Amino acid sequence: MSVQIAIAGVSGRMGRTLLEAVAADPACALCAAIDRPGSPLAGQDAGAAWGGASGVRISDQPGVVLPGAQALIDFTRPEATVGYLDACVAAQVPLVIGTTGFDDAGKARIEAAAQRIPIVFAPNMSVGVNLLMKLAELAAQVLQDGYDIEIIEAHHRHKVDAPSGTALGLGQAVARAIDRDLASARSTAARASPASAIPRPSALPPCAAATSSATTRCCSPASANASNSPTRPAAAPPSRRARCAPPNGCKAARRGCTTCAMC
Repeated sequence: MSVQIAIAGVSGRMGRTLLEAVAADPACALCAAIDRPGSPLAGQDAGAAWGGASGVRISDQPGVVLPGAQALIDFTRPEATVGYLDACVAAQVPLVIGTTGFDDAGKARIEAAAQRIPIVFAPNMSVGVNLLMKLAELAAQVLQDGYDIEIIEAHHRHKVDAPSGTALGLGQAVARAIDRDLASARSTAARASPASAIPRPSALPPCAAATSSATTRCCSPASANASNSPTRPAAAPPSRRARCAPPNGCKAARRGCTTCAMC
């Protein structure tokens, strides 16, 4: 028998990916597709996300469509997740949370709800990233006080939370390994550059997209004691520079474009 899956945020990028994944998995069946209140997609067939017909219409009322679901998968925003959390508790539906960016109050609400319904809550659902977190924890245990630890990340321009849940998860794994509190040990430097800030000559194809980046720093006790401040300033993180559209780079860029510097 197929697992009856409800998906939240179906108008978003991850929501559409989840719809396609459930449709492609014979062990799963879509029973509810949920979007934000007042969504223009409400009433439409959720199968439009992959160009098919699912027989499930998108709803903006989770309390109405959740009963009967065996799990709700939520990759949305913290403020939306809190509403889905309450709806799942009321309907006694297990919840999978891939949303990041929660404050302490949000995390406390998730922890309280986990006493009433099953909840899977992780900053990253990738097997590879969770393995990386374990390896980072092991490396920190071995290296201990002789090293500073930095986590540098870069994202597309639409990334909402920086540092990301993945970066914070890595930091927490390292902090546990060296018996430190991440909140007091780290300093962050974040910047976001709008696309309009990047010069793009009209004769050239679009090159690098604007990115947002952040650095999370966790200094060892030894290095912290060696200076007057708990952490020395982190170097400005490098931005991710995407390659130009042509397979071998942008030929026009070789004539003086400085947008991506990849050629």
